[in-house]
Amino acid sequence: MCCEACERMQLGAMVKPPHEGLRITHGPTRLRPLGRRPVLLQRYRCRICSTNWLLELDPLQPEHPDWVCLYQASSILDPVSAAHQGTRASTLPSTTGQAHAAGGATPGQLRHSLI
Repeated sequence: MCCEACERMQLGAMVKPPHEGLRITHGPTRLRPLGRRPVLLQRYRCRICSTNWLLELDPLQPEHPDWVCLYQASSILDPVSAAHQGTRASTLPSTTGQAHAAGGATPGQLRHSLI
């Protein structure tokens, strides 16, 4: 479960500083994604709710930080479902039985197509 400040960050309410409870967990890392300019990555953890955050900074545009919520995962390569975090996103009504983006098929139709 995320604290109120982390919930605000997830909703995009950016204030400076973004959250008083954030603490740096690893030193900055310079990364050069394929086909992009190098960026600086900094990892943070909320001392209140233990939510992990990744800050991506473009050195040419430091006024536009990109915060990525990792929930309880330690890395972006170790994803954790938002439904298991107890966030507001996990309390959305279920869409069971409704058509999904997979060709308009319902979960039942997709399940039967595999048989």
